[in-house]
Amino acid sequence: MRFFNVLWKELREVFRNGNEPDHIRLIADLYWKALLVLALSVLGAVFVYSTWGAVRILGDLSNALDTAPPPPPALNRGELNAVIHAFETRKTKFDALKNNSIGDIKDPSL
Repeated sequence: MRFFNVLWKELREVFRNGNEPDHIRLIADLYWKALLVLALSVLGAVFVYSTWGAVRILGDLSNALDTAPPPPPALNRGELNAVIHAFETRKTKFDALKNNSIGDIKDPSL
């Protein structure tokens, strides 16, 4: 605990008197060491993440292959033709009703 107290006091003194050449060198040295620690931590995180990815991929390779037959198609040709025919029938009925209107239909709420 004493080490941190001494270190904290020295850092406070360095930042208070930052315009003196000796203290500027200490600030630059502290900045450089902080950059090195940050770079090493980023490299370590990248290494751990890439190792985890490689282990996961190698684990997936060791699984058994799926030899099940492919699923049946979601829609067969007969059903598709029936749906298209139903839409065409609805369109012709709509066109017939649009062209042969019954007349004015009164609003039942009146």
